[in-house]
Amino acid sequence: MTLCTTVVEIKKLDAKVAAMVRKALVHAERLRFKRICRLDDQSAIRKQTYPGLYFIEIRVDRQLHRTVQEWIEWFRPRWERDEPRMHFTPGIKDGRVAKQTRLREWMPFYLGIRKTFVAHRVMQHIELSANANTAGLKLRSRKNVKLSDFRLRTIRLELEAYDAIAPRVERALRNKVSPITGN
Repeated sequence: MTLCTTVVEIKKLDAKVAAMVRKALVHAERLRFKRICRLDDQSAIRKQTYPGLYFIEIRVDRQLHRTVQEWIEWFRPRWERDEPRMHFTPGIKDGRVAKQTRLREWMPFYLGIRKTFVAHRVMQHIELSANANTAGLKLRSRKNVKLSDFRLRTIRLELEAYDAIAPRVERALRNKVSPITGN
């Protein structure tokens, strides 16, 4: 088999895989996150020993804030000026904030993916120190947030072709829920 033949065969496989990924994305639109717990319930978090997507929402006091814009103007300085001050932490994405049309009690905050245990990555988001070089929310290091104001939802994705499908599912769901922080 020549190099040219090998490239042609890879291109044929690519076309087949691309069609299957498109089909998977149609199904991804129908996926729903399962509510697990608030982030102060670490025993429940530690039970999430599967690969998949995790979605963190933040509770908003709608007695104090009437609109998304009003809330984000209040929240942004508390998030961005708090320790760990943007040291490998996600900032607020204005484009995604703009997609939030109404203020809800639980606003989409962060969406992530984990090939091994979802629990491990969520615990990192909680426990990483402010100066850690690993990217994360670093929630326990912050003075302006309470773990009980965040809740966790997950989707279990145990896939043989995880690397090919899961990141695309994550992107599709990120476009759908528009979490206000993250990639």
